[in-house]
Amino acid sequence: MCGFVGGTNPIWKYSAALESIAHRGPDSSKLHLEKPIQVGFRRLSIIDLGEKADQPMFAPDGDSWLVFNGEIYGFQSIRRHLEKKGHIFRTNSDTEVVLHAYCEWGDQFVEHLDGMFAVVIWDAGQKELKLFRDRPGIKPLYYFFDGQQFAFASELKALEVACAVEKFSID
Repeated sequence: MCGFVGGTNPIWKYSAALESIAHRGPDSSKLHLEKPIQVGFRRLSIIDLGEKADQPMFAPDGDSWLVFNGEIYGFQSIRRHLEKKGHIFRTNSDTEVVLHAYCEWGDQFVEHLDGMFAVVIWDAGQKELKLFRDRPGIKPLYYFFDGQQFAFASELKALEVACAVEKFSID
């Protein structure tokens, strides 16, 4: 199942928010609290059980990263295609395939994916935080913006805890 939470405010309660979604991933938990975007991830290990497949997963540049909840069907085929283009993989995870697909095709990477997913990418080169999800919206992806600060999560509860926001309205 996996779960993530993150945002732009360095004093929000990311650790508590991550704990609030512990049920989404008992296998590992990781916080990355460096500016400009803080992020935390809970992992349910299914495809690649090794630590190298933990998230956030960093791109070869070492600065850009992604968190991903979901499953990419036939990711092995995409991987083989990317390997032919010179991409080198460290894991057997679909997460790393999503990361390399973004590195290869930019925002158009989602056109190459078949599956259910919510993906958050920090592109350090462009200094942009990008959120993507599967076309039918199977995997949840929530966000909060108060005019200055931005937060995202795979569960609404995590946003409430992190941002200490009393109420959210879903229209």
